Amino acid sequence: MNLKSVVVSVVIGVFGAAPAIAVPALDEGSAREAMRRALAPWAGEAAGPGAIIQVSHEGEPIIVEMTGYADLEHAAPITEETRFHVASVSKQFTAYAIVRLASEGLIDLDASLAAYIPEAGVYRDVTVRDLLAHTHAIRDAMSLVGASGFRAEDVVTNAHALGLILRQGAMNAPPGEAFAYNNSGFILLAEVVERVSGLSLSDYCRGLIFEPLGMDDTVYVDSLATVIPNRAQSYAWTGEGYGRAPFNYALTGSTGLTTTGRDLAIWAAHLDRLAEAEPAFYAAFHTLGVLNDGARTTYAYGQERRVYRGLETWSHGGRDAGYRAFLLRVPSEHLSVSVLSNAADFDIAQTTYAVLDALLDIRLPDDSVVTTTPSPQQLAAYEGDYALFPGLIFSLRAQEGTLGFAVLGQEGVTTLLALSDHEFELNPVTDLTIVFDPEENGSAEGFGYRIGLLGVLPASRIELEPFDPESVDMEDFAGTFYSAELNAVYDLVVEDGRLFARQPAAGTIALSPYQSDVFNSSNNYFQNVAFVRDGLGRVTGFHLSGALMVDVVFERLS
Repeated sequence: MNLKSVVVSVVIGVFGAAPAIAVPALDEGSAREAMRRALAPWAGEAAGPGAIIQVSHEGEPIIVEMTGYADLEHAAPITEETRFHVASVSKQFTAYAIVRLASEGLIDLDASLAAYIPEAGVYRDVTVRDLLAHTHAIRDAMSLVGASGFRAEDVVTNAHALGLILRQGAMNAPPGEAFAYNNSGFILLAEVVERVSGLSLSDYCRGLIFEPLGMDDTVYVDSLATVIPNRAQSYAWTGEGYGRAPFNYALTGSTGLTTTGRDLAIWAAHLDRLAEAEPAFYAAFHTLGVLNDGARTTYAYGQERRVYRGLETWSHGGRDAGYRAFLLRVPSEHLSVSVLSNAADFDIAQTTYAVLDALLDIRLPDDSVVTTTPSPQQLAAYEGDYALFPGLIFSLRAQEGTLGFAVLGQEGVTTLLALSDHEFELNPVTDLTIVFDPEENGSAEGFGYRIGLLGVLPASRIELEPFDPESVDMEDFAGTFYSAELNAVYDLVVEDGRLFARQPAAGTIALSPYQSDVFNSSNNYFQNVAFVRDGLGRVTGFHLSGALMVDVVFERLS
């Protein structure tokens, strides 16, 4: 049986019409009001980007609100036909394709990645399942792309990103040690789909998902030359108005999907129906990641599981350039909520859950907690320095019944608002919160850096040695350095007593010493530079680290 006939047999058996299910008791008026409040800043006469918010039941829209322009230059308003790039919401479609191939016996989820991509020998201990669950510890593709010398204006393709991933000589850590959300795994999964099926991810998903389900406005865009009718453009606030936010990715797998709220509703309803139509497949697709120590993560394959006000929910957000997207499913209610925007400052997750709260508040339990204030002993336990990524270090100090927050190398201290005895609000606008383990005794080993309802990044306690920046001889580090892993050359130069890294595309990056032979910067792919010396004390190279990218090797050329 060829692959096409396999796909046809699957869709005939699974994608049939489902019996109608009664709409649960919903407060549609309150939900519509919550939508309008969220959209209010983008409404009115001022021309700007905007968003569309949709509540659907069994794949049918029941409440839709929208405002703003899809294309400012042509004054084209956002409508239900507007198609948005949904960034990382794409991952669940990639995961679905992989799990479908596995259910047909064409992929073994527990096999080594190298079984499907032989040139990925450095990742021989990484399984396909690790890629799906973000437990693989491969360096992140977007940091590799940035560090290799690409700008936001440059075109990035799967071939380019994959080439960088396969050039790496090492990983961030052994696979399975921790959950670390990362784009590289899903770029590799797109390649696995192509090598196993003989079709691009775009073509495979069109035949497997989009055409059978009637998702007529959905496509994986793998070329910037592709013309997408009714596509929203990407915008960000410039300080004086909205301007174009460069969007030059032609990546698929980790991102790349363009769709509408209407099509996302069809997709959400299909996933819900699988629970009865194909329980084994449904369970496989909703498998939570498992670490080496047996602990389960909250992330399955392209979706995060969260119990919210007593309801099991599955969700994922996406952020690329000025595009913002969020899809939330509540399987027990056969409900989905989607938010699609082309404004970089639109809060997608908070809006989605606010709509869900308004919809179901009349019959769900109150999940609010009694707030408590931190004791002096707790504040003392929280004090310290923590690394979110190498070189990105947060310093916390007790002050006036709460914590002061500072970033190493940057001026200013932010006084955090204590939300409870273990939660501290850093930024109410972007909903950033620092969360400690309330059960931890003694000095905190780390905290969660919670990005609203989009997820949590772990920050670990570090111990900084006493250090005097004035003792550093900057000339020791001046020279030309090359990385075979990035195929990139950087010149390190000293000007006015400061060290800078220069590369034609990356520009000039200011480096600041904070430990012996260790520098950091505010650049997220050049955050930490740890220099290496030979037996005579001469600098022979450095290890570069950034967001989800650890110890890329550079060697000194001159």
